Amino acid sequence: MPFLTEEIFLAVPPDHRFADRQSIDLIEAAAEPFISLKEGNSFRELTNGFCREAGFEPATICAVDEFAVISNFVQNGMGVGFLTETAKEKDPSLTLIPIHQPYCRRSFRLIWLKKRYLSQAALTFRDFLLQYYRDLN
Repeated sequence: MPFLTEEIFLAVPPDHRFADRQSIDLIEAAAEPFISLKEGNSFRELTNGFCREAGFEPATICAVDEFAVISNFVQNGMGVGFLTETAKEKDPSLTLIPIHQPYCRRSFRLIWLKKRYLSQAALTFRDFLLQYYRDLN
């Protein structure tokens, strides 16, 4: 059951040529140097897939462990990167450009086997999580 969907943005330095854009087609960033999460990270696999869907392989110049490092490196002009809405909440000074094409979102899902036993704690957690995100929307 999906409980959260986040938009994924292109993060650019404040003085970047895309910084004033309302949205961007991802193919426009094909020649940009990318700051990405390390190989094997599911977010990196997802965003690399978006780049391939747009028609290019991202030129990753630096692979890091955390979103905060991507934010910092992008803010300091080292390249562009992919960040989610929650990054903007943590750092309102970030310049995040909505991506028009392709559709760049990620969904979180909660999975359980309906015919299997769930402890009361697991049921409470499941119900809380689903209600919490339902109330946000």
